[in-house]
Amino acid sequence: MTSDTTLETTIATLPTPEDSIQPFHHVSNNVYISRSIEGATQLILEDAMPPSQALDLKNGTLQMDVHFDAIEVGSLQRCLVLEFDTAIDAHAIAKVAEHLTRGNDASSKTGDDLHHSLEVFRDLVEGETFGWSFMRIVSLWGEFAFKTTA
Repeated sequence: MTSDTTLETTIATLPTPEDSIQPFHHVSNNVYISRSIEGATQLILEDAMPPSQALDLKNGTLQMDVHFDAIEVGSLQRCLVLEFDTAIDAHAIAKVAEHLTRGNDASSKTGDDLHHSLEVFRDLVEGETFGWSFMRIVSLWGEFAFKTTA
């Protein structure tokens, strides 16, 4: 398993897809992290059963039965994809992913495991964000670029 600090840095620096090639970071067993074309961070569980309870998350959406074809990880089939809003920072997502992947690396994680991890860190992913979210970083770079060209 990746350490929390390293995972947070990895999430914060994930590139956006280029030429329809989506970057994936393998966290543990069937858990991956990626970034959408819009810049949102995605927590992906490959070949995972959906949660038995509804996932009510105001800063994210859950998609089921998603398929990916990726160069570095191959084909990912029957995935659960939790896409966080761009306002959610890497620290909060890293905490959820770390909790989800703790313990037995040999067992595949399910939607119920994801639901449990989200409940543990609900305040972190539902409350006010702190730290450097993707949108804050992009905004800061935009300000620097504007000031240096003006």
